[in-house]
Amino acid sequence: MGTKDTIKKTKNLKDVTPKIGSITNSTVVIGDVSDSNLDNLQKVKNDVPKSYYSQSNNEKKKIFKLELSHKIGLASLTVALLVLFFGNNLWERIGKKAQAERQGFISNSEQKNELKDSVILDYEFKGYQETKPLVDRGLLIKRHYNEFILGGANVDSIKVNFASKHGEAIRANKSHSEGLKFETGEEPYIEILYKGNFYSIEFLFEDFDYKVIVKRVIEPTLFLRDYDDI
Repeated sequence: MGTKDTIKKTKNLKDVTPKIGSITNSTVVIGDVSDSNLDNLQKVKNDVPKSYYSQSNNEKKKIFKLELSHKIGLASLTVALLVLFFGNNLWERIGKKAQAERQGFISNSEQKNELKDSVILDYEFKGYQETKPLVDRGLLIKRHYNEFILGGANVDSIKVNFASKHGEAIRANKSHSEGLKFETGEEPYIEILYKGNFYSIEFLFEDFDYKVIVKRVIEPTLFLRDYDDI
């Protein structure tokens, strides 16, 4: 009985040994496969982050471009709304300013023309002896029979020149007590500078009588001289 049992046990051990050997061999094989797989996995591990980050950067760029386009669109919309609500008032103010400047220029031009053509005295002498103030009480004009007289308290402060109505040179008789005397038949044209303003004085013969027209002008047409030099 003991021998048989020993033989059985021995057989069992022999049967077990190959199994252990196969397990051991299988383990080695599995070990070899695992090493190659680890290399492959390491390569995949190294490759995967690169593709991941590349894709991530592309997505970030797309998001940035999208946000930028949204911001540009929002800014454009804001500008459009500002122009819509305030643009009309701005252009209206600019238009009014330009119009005011044009009107001011026109007004200045009209004022100059008005000054040039402004008549401050248009008077017809009714008799042979008449006196009329010219600009103020400091200057006056007279008709004394066949003479026109430019005189007054301030007559020596003026600059003056004169000609006939046709532009011909004429003479004037100077009187210290009365002023400058002209022949009525010469129909004298006189220009003066008085208190910073220029004036023209025309003596005309119309309808068998004489009249005087005094205008304020911008610039004289004659070369003016000091009264003392006449």
